[in-house]
Amino acid sequence: RQAGVIRVDTLEELLDCGQLLANQPALEGHRLAVVGNAGGAAVLAADACDAAGLSVPEFDAATQAALRALAGPNASVSNPVDLGAGATPELFDEALRIVLASPSIDGAVVILAPVATADPEEVASAVVGIDAGTRPIVFVRLGDSASPAALSQGPRKIPSYAFPERAVRALGRIAAHSSWKTRPVGHAPRLEGVDTGAALAIVKSYLAANHDGGWLSPGDVSAMLRAFGIATPGEITVSSAADASDAASRLGFPVVVKAIGPTILHKSDVGGVRLDLSTADDVAEAFTAMARHLGDALEGAIVQQMLRGVELIAGVITDPLFGPVVMFGSGGTAVELFGDRVLRILPMTDQDAHEMVRSIRGAPLLFGHRGAPPCDVPAVEDVLLRVARLAEEVPQLAEMDLNPVIASPDGAVAVDTRIRLMPWRRHAETEVRRLR
Repeated sequence: RQAGVIRVDTLEELLDCGQLLANQPALEGHRLAVVGNAGGAAVLAADACDAAGLSVPEFDAATQAALRALAGPNASVSNPVDLGAGATPELFDEALRIVLASPSIDGAVVILAPVATADPEEVASAVVGIDAGTRPIVFVRLGDSASPAALSQGPRKIPSYAFPERAVRALGRIAAHSSWKTRPVGHAPRLEGVDTGAALAIVKSYLAANHDGGWLSPGDVSAMLRAFGIATPGEITVSSAADASDAASRLGFPVVVKAIGPTILHKSDVGGVRLDLSTADDVAEAFTAMARHLGDALEGAIVQQMLRGVELIAGVITDPLFGPVVMFGSGGTAVELFGDRVLRILPMTDQDAHEMVRSIRGAPLLFGHRGAPPCDVPAVEDVLLRVARLAEEVPQLAEMDLNPVIASPDGAVAVDTRIRLMPWRRHAETEVRRLR
């Protein structure tokens, strides 16, 4: 979607979209007229429009009056238009011309149910003879995949589908692509406080001692984030319960205690995180309990300021085809369970970051859900842009997780981060091109 690819779920959908793109103008809006001789099929088409991100707007009074005078008192004329089972090819022709004269319509779906009064070839000839301008028309021959020959004889071939859902789904894909073509590209903003040299020095030092790569230490992780201006909470590394208590007193309560160890990656899964500790005794007890539970796996702990807000996740994974891919979503311990995340390839613009933040299901939490104070959304977007810049400037970055990033009215802070490095190799992203 980001690169301009129309992604479909089946080969059938690929061919449906292909014949529409090849033969009809692109759907430049989202408003469709549905005209047919079967009310049930027309309603199904309208429902499919809603699922495809399209709308079936009610016609203005003048258009409805013209359709009523043409089709009679029993016709449904508000949109979708049901001309009735007795509709003739001439009635299809005149009704479609009235509909396409409306400025509130961006395209049309014609539905023909098999009836004795309307020969498919004659109805198709009537539809082909109508000049729709820059708006697409699609034809549904209900229940029959054979396209009427007349649809290929006009100046523009009209695609034919056996069911309204297929036609509408293809139109929805094309409309989404048209919207993508008109969206602002955005720009790569100038980011203050970026020190690429400092980050690369960390990488060089680490890989000199670890030739096959691996996970950075918490100290190096914090330094890497600081090099790219990504905010982190105040924290102190400790090695004993007494040190932990002293560190908490210096940072100010409440605090969090997190276990450190080369084999401890998901701290919460092994009891390696204690939250909201409000006294020095609580901190000492938490450290002692961790040491007893984790044994030799524990090399120390981090005492960190306790932050409150919306939990998010951001990160980078190096994909074998696309190179570094930036990820963003709802964070916390249930991140894998809910799978609420979006992805973007590099380079990322401010427009990409803007859309990412608003694309997840948890986005309303950032904008004052149920009376909560809205978060500093520009700060969240800034974190994403800095993560993307880090992925661009440090090609040895193999994997990075910022989980959680705590968003609040005061900003966005990366509370817990893992970074894995690998020796540099040529990445496929050098061959990636956008379709623009």
